[in-house]
Amino acid sequence: MFWNKISIPTRMARALLILIIFMNLSKTMAFPGLNCRQVAQTYQAGLVSNGSDLTANSIYITGNKDYSHHEILHNLQIESHWIKEQIKRGSSILSVGEGYSDFVPTLKGNGLKIKGLDIWYDRAFLQQSDLPQKIKNHVLKNQNQLITGSAFDLPYPKESIDHILSHKLMNNLHIGESVDFLYSALQTITVSGSLRISDINQKRFETLQKVVLNNYQDRIQYTYKDGLLVVEKMASTKDIQIRNPYDPNIIYSGLPAGARLFQLQH
Repeated sequence: MFWNKISIPTRMARALLILIIFMNLSKTMAFPGLNCRQVAQTYQAGLVSNGSDLTANSIYITGNKDYSHHEILHNLQIESHWIKEQIKRGSSILSVGEGYSDFVPTLKGNGLKIKGLDIWYDRAFLQQSDLPQKIKNHVLKNQNQLITGSAFDLPYPKESIDHILSHKLMNNLHIGESVDFLYSALQTITVSGSLRISDINQKRFETLQKVVLNNYQDRIQYTYKDGLLVVEKMASTKDIQIRNPYDPNIIYSGLPAGARLFQLQH
């Protein structure tokens, strides 16, 4: 009865408003936690282009070179006997910033309990994106091993993954994001677990050492050489909290800025 008393123009306006709200909700549900868009913006602050204008949550999808699993293993200084030992133990392994290499699929095929994580693996995003078809096919083919998620807040409970690996991700991050990633990774690996992160320059390492690593004292042991950070966890770190002093929206003088200049949207 109430609806019948409303004028036709008012009814149409309200119906249109309801339709708009429903469409926006549909988009949100289609991309849970992932706001994808395409931009025509090159890297700022003198950074080189990554060959892609696609972003997910304002994160550029990098990776204009395919790295073979042999190259990645070499750069992370992982030997065959380590792989055999992890297969024997049934260790859980996570490759963060996996991109579209053959690293996870190959090691999974060899018997490792391994998964890859990246921000742009969302299936709905892939369907509407302009990414090359070979990349889409790669993700869809290996979807059981590839997880959509953020390196800055890994979607796993504390101390639940035995080993975390990251190849060619750190050099794409703002210094503040590097802090978030390292902290999240350290909180996620198990006691007696390890972390290997490549491509950390000396200045970035010194900053991470001061802001993150020094807070763990004797609970971790780490080495840094030729851009590779290797960390072994000796005791539980669940109670440790780190305050990140850097704003991802600011380029800090004298510190490595990295590629992303925007706050991650959750």
